[in-house]
Amino acid sequence: MLEKLYNMGCLDYQKLIRIFSSKLGLSLNASFILMAILDNYRLNPNINSSNLASYTGKSKSEVEESIVELLNLDYIQIQLVMKNGKSTESYRLSPFFIKCERLLSEIRNEEEENDIKAINSVLEENLKRALARQELEQISDWLSDGKTKEEILEAVDVVKKTKNAFRMASVNKELYSSQKTSQSKGNDMISSVFAQMVKN
Repeated sequence: MLEKLYNMGCLDYQKLIRIFSSKLGLSLNASFILMAILDNYRLNPNINSSNLASYTGKSKSEVEESIVELLNLDYIQIQLVMKNGKSTESYRLSPFFIKCERLLSEIRNEEEENDIKAINSVLEENLKRALARQELEQISDWLSDGKTKEEILEAVDVVKKTKNAFRMASVNKELYSSQKTSQSKGNDMISSVFAQMVKN
């Protein structure tokens, strides 16, 4: 997904690298060189260390040191290709995009865990007891079905105001009687962080 967005010119990869800088574990120079490679890659995947040095104003040795770091961390791959009878470096950036997608998935999972905790807390407060296993599974089912934390808490609020007794079944009924539709989460769920990566 990220690589496809990048190839379409729709990915803010500079923001992506800045947000994930600590998780990526890259030095400042390596991050800078990676951005430079991404700046040029779509037009010239065969850009070499001399070109990068000229483009960034860094020395060739600094560029090569950063490239070695990127290779060791498996963010890029280099292969030699023949061009006009000469061997030329060609970069592959798929490992970088795969790593970032994994990080986005981790963040998405953390967001969902936080949503579950928040919903769980509100439901327990209203039920005045701990949730049973089936009720915890119900929360996960709601989220998997595309219901957002905000929609669930809104349904809780409606049940509190309109029902004499607070029941999970009433919350469930309120959620599914609503005509609102929300984007499916599952594999297609776009986290708030992911949305920041897409250029307007």
